Amino acid sequence: SNPVSANGGNYQVVVTNSFGCTDAESISVLVNSITASITSGGPTTFCDGGSVVLNAQPSGAGYSYSWSTSEVTAGITATTSGSYSVVVTDNATGCTSTASVPVTVIPLVTPLVSINASSTTVCAGNNVTFTATSVNGGTPSYQWKLNGNNVGVNSASYANNALNDQDVVEVVMTTTAQCPSAPTATSNAITITVNPLPTATASSNSPVCAGFALNLSAGGGASYSWTGPAGFTSNIQNPTRSNALPTYSG
Repeated sequence: SNPVSANGGNYQVVVTNSFGCTDAESISVLVNSITASITSGGPTTFCDGGSVVLNAQPSGAGYSYSWSTSEVTAGITATTSGSYSVVVTDNATGCTSTASVPVTVIPLVTPLVSINASSTTVCAGNNVTFTATSVNGGTPSYQWKLNGNNVGVNSASYANNALNDQDVVEVVMTTTAQCPSAPTATSNAITITVNPLPTATASSNSPVCAGFALNLSAGGGASYSWTGPAGFTSNIQNPTRSNALPTYSG
């Protein structure tokens, strides 16, 4: 069992009796000791769901073990946080030694991402900006998707002025957080309503003589807003300017 001598060696005693006579005797003394330690098969700090193997030293058939987990093997597997201790006994000498090691298990975090849009109903050609907000993303990266296809760049925002009606935008975030429950998270999907532009038409009875009525007409819309020379404005679809003047030309 490879005993270690501590304070061992040869001791000598001189004995004197009541007559003043002496005699000497020497003995050899051996003090056994054992030093326990724990080695780990990997990091002792890890994410929830992981584990680490702890091995008591010294190891071998000549030793017995008693862990704080009530296990009696040289090696155990730790899956929860706490201080793990072991008492190692040298079976040949009965000497014991205790060692301990802390284990830390980090809880998992759930990465989340959501997006919002500057507007969900726009006219054709209008710009829409989408913005992502992440939770437990660490320093996240983003992959935007338009109708399931990758678009944009690695950014928390994405803008598009060429969307079609019923286009769907979402984003996939990749997290760098410690101990995520999943490496990526997918946002809510936003469907954009794109309204078509009207086809405007405009006509008049031009040319007209001064003093006669100038008739204007428009089509293609639901409402109208006219402007023209000499401060002319009108919200009528087909307005008339009576008594036309040369300054009405343009």
